[in-house]
Amino acid sequence: MVGPACRLDAFMVGHSKVYDVCIAFGYATSTADIEGEIIERAPCSEQLLQRSFATELLQSFVGVQQQQPPAYSAISVGGTRAYVLARKGVDVCIPKRTIEVYSARLLGCEQRIFSGFPHAVTTWNVRFHVSKGTYIRTLAQDIGKRAGCCAFAAELTRVRAGSIKLDQCVPLEQLSSINADKPIPGMLDPVQALQFPVIELSSQQLTRVLCGNELLLHTCSVIDCDSHGKPAPESAHAAAGASESVCVSAGMSVLASAHASVPRYYSLVAYTNGARVLQAVYKGADDNPYLRAQCVFAQGVRCT
Repeated sequence: MVGPACRLDAFMVGHSKVYDVCIAFGYATSTADIEGEIIERAPCSEQLLQRSFATELLQSFVGVQQQQPPAYSAISVGGTRAYVLARKGVDVCIPKRTIEVYSARLLGCEQRIFSGFPHAVTTWNVRFHVSKGTYIRTLAQDIGKRAGCCAFAAELTRVRAGSIKLDQCVPLEQLSSINADKPIPGMLDPVQALQFPVIELSSQQLTRVLCGNELLLHTCSVIDCDSHGKPAPESAHAAAGASESVCVSAGMSVLASAHASVPRYYSLVAYTNGARVLQAVYKGADDNPYLRAQCVFAQGVRCT
């Protein structure tokens, strides 16, 4: 996000995410990834290389759960990042948080050799679809414990954040070499990236919006909704018989109680000089007929 669109960052962080991780068994490290020191070793059962065993164990992690964030994390503890304290040898205590694993799909099991490890290591390649705030390193640790040994995240790639996929991304090196007179490669449509329901504004509504005034929802025409925060069809949630515990709020997945008022965000667009422009982000709720301004752009953010 650049220019005025930087203000949209706050509306992107609540989306679910998809990761590909290589879980290595038989070792635990201080940071729960391959960068840390080996702090524990444990023998691995041969069944770890059986796809049926791996698939069944992974499915036991699908659903809502309490997770202990790692000490080596960017979470603030008393005004200091946890990883800073951990590197100083301070015993960091971070409260557990509620997270949800929407799906855990096994991509493969194999033996691999990693630099610094004396023997070939049993690994699982797994694709996780998870809620905001989920630590994949912690999932790897917990999976190792449930498998009867220990484990860490040897490799990790985020392949999707909300609606934005890895193949839509542009390397920083490519951006640094562009000509200012040419279009920026990889430009994304802000409305598509937000994945909120879309409201096209009349001229009267646009005047109100640019002043930050409220809008009555029933006077607006909601023309589009594609919530990427919702668990993908591949999720084993329903198959496992688990109750739905995620409230999909116009593209933002939030863990909520059954009685919570769910916030709903909307992208407000208008046509200016023939161009489709994002003029504002408004928020409503189940129990309130009014939409209220969260972010208003005086000149708008142009859609691609």
